[in-house]
Amino acid sequence: MRLTEVACNIVAEEGVDRVFGLMGDGNMTLITYLTSELDIPFHTSRHEAGGIGMADGYARATGNVGVCTVTQGPGLTNAMTALVTARKARSPLVLLLGDVAEVQRGWPQDIDHDAMLGAAGVPVIWANDPTTIHTDVRKAFAMARALSAPVAVNFPLDHQTREWEPWDVDVEREDTDDSAPEPRGASAEGIAAVAALLMGAHRPLIVAGRGAMRSGAGETLRRLGEHVGALMATTLPAKGLFRDDPYDIGIAGSLGTNQGISLINTADVVLTLGASLNDFTTLKGSLFSDRVTLIRCDVDVAPGANRRRADVDLEGDATAIAAQLLEAVTALGESREAFRTEAITTLLREFSVEQEFTDNSEPEAMDPRSVMVTLGDVLPHNRQIVTDVGHFFGFSSTFLATGAEARYFPVVDFGAVGSGIGVAIGASLARPDLTTVFFVGDGGLMMSLPDLDTVARLQPRMIIIVMNDGAYGSELQMLRQWNLPIVAATFDNPSFETLGETFGIPSMTVLDVAGLAAISDRFAACEGPLLVDCHITQNVLASWLAGAFER
Repeated sequence: MRLTEVACNIVAEEGVDRVFGLMGDGNMTLITYLTSELDIPFHTSRHEAGGIGMADGYARATGNVGVCTVTQGPGLTNAMTALVTARKARSPLVLLLGDVAEVQRGWPQDIDHDAMLGAAGVPVIWANDPTTIHTDVRKAFAMARALSAPVAVNFPLDHQTREWEPWDVDVEREDTDDSAPEPRGASAEGIAAVAALLMGAHRPLIVAGRGAMRSGAGETLRRLGEHVGALMATTLPAKGLFRDDPYDIGIAGSLGTNQGISLINTADVVLTLGASLNDFTTLKGSLFSDRVTLIRCDVDVAPGANRRRADVDLEGDATAIAAQLLEAVTALGESREAFRTEAITTLLREFSVEQEFTDNSEPEAMDPRSVMVTLGDVLPHNRQIVTDVGHFFGFSSTFLATGAEARYFPVVDFGAVGSGIGVAIGASLARPDLTTVFFVGDGGLMMSLPDLDTVARLQPRMIIIVMNDGAYGSELQMLRQWNLPIVAATFDNPSFETLGETFGIPSMTVLDVAGLAAISDRFAACEGPLLVDCHITQNVLASWLAGAFER
C-alpha cells in the first residue's frame, strides 16, 4: 500500500464523510483513491479559495473537522485568503496539500510551503515517511480539533508512491489522543469574587461571544442572567444565541441597535464570556461606562493588540465558568430584579428594529435596512445565514433575525471581500435540512463568479441575495467621509439575474421593497438555489462603518 493510500485510509477512519477542494497533479492520486476506493464524496470547486471555503463552512455548520485538498504552488497561493479566513475564524480544518517532488525544487510550481503557511499561522506536517504516515495524519486531525484551526499535511510527489507494509502486518502505532479537552473552570476564589459582583450589581449585563456559543454555554448563561437580573447580549459571531429571550438586546457594539447601545452604556457590571472585546465590540472602548466593572472570561485572557482592558479576568472554558457562576450565585441568595425592572421589561417588549430608522428608499434602489426587516418575514424560518464582508453586512447583522436556530455565519474574520460563497456552499451541504441564505455584495460576487458554477452543479437549497449598490460600498462611504472622488469605487454592473440564469441558477431582480415578497413563491418553485439581485441605495451609511476607519 502506498503512502497516499495509507493517508486516505486514516482520513476515512477519522469519520470524514466528504472532502472539498480542487484537483491538480499534486493531489490527483489522493482524490482518486478517496473517491474510487473509499467512496468518500469529493465536492470540487472552480477555484481553490472556494474549496477551502466549503470545508470552512462545513466545519462552522457541524463543529466537525472540514477536510480539503489543493495542489502545490499556485494551488496553495490561490487558497491562501480562504485559509487565513478559516484560521482567524478558528475553524478546524485538515488541508491535504500536494507538493512538487523534493528532487524537483525550482520547477515553475515550486514555492516554499512552510514559509507561506507559517506566515498564515497554519501548522504543517510533512507526509514523506511511510513508517510514520499513519500517526502523522492522525496528529493533523488531533491538532485541528485541539487548536480549532487549520492544519496542513504536505505530500511531496516523490514520496506519494512510496510503499508501506500492508495493514495486517504488525506495525508499531502511536496512539494520538484527539478527544476534546475537558472544559476547564476558573479558580474558586475568582468565581466567588465574580459571583459577588454580579449579585451586588444594579444593572448587570452578560455578553456572550463565539467561544460561549461554540462551547454550548447559552442555556446556562440564560439561567445565570435570570438569577442575577442581567440583560443579555452577544458579539457578532454569537448573534441569535439568546433569541426569544425577553431580555436579549442583540449584538453589543457597532453592529448593535441604538437602544441596545444606550442600555449597555448604563450597565455597572459587565460579564463577557468567550469574547475578544475588540474595537467593534467595544466601540473603541466607548461602549461601556467609565464606572463599569468589566469581567472577562476566556480560555486566553492575555493582553493583545485588539483586546480592551478588563477589571477582572477569569481564565477557563465558557461552559465551565458559566456553570460555576450559576452555582455560586444560587448559593448567595434568591434571584434578583436588578436590570430587569418593569420599565426595562416594557421598553424591550415594545421595541422593534423598525423604530431605529426612517426608510430612505429611492426609485429602483431600496433602503438596505428595509430589505432586511422585510426579508425577516419573507425568508424560510428554518434557515441559516452566511454573509460575505462589505458595507452591506452590517445591515443583515443589525436588522435581520436569525430564524428558528441561531445559525449566523459572518465571513468577516479576515475582512476579505468575496470569501463567503464557499463557506455558504459548505454550510448548505452540511445542513441540507435548512435553507442557507447567503448575502453578498455586487463586488464580492464579481470576485467569486467561478463558484456560481459550483452552486449550479451541487444544487444546494440556497438563496443568494446580492446586495447590489453598484459600488464597493465601504470604500464609497469612506471616500465620501474624506471628501475624495468616488469614481474609482463605483461600477456599472452586468445583470446578475442574467449571469445567474447563464450558470443555470433560477434568478430574479428586485427593485423595490414590495417586490421582495415574490422571493418566497419563486424559491418554493425551485428544486435547488435561487439568486436574487437586490438593488439598494448608496445613500445609507451602515452604523458599523461610521468612524471605524478614521484617518
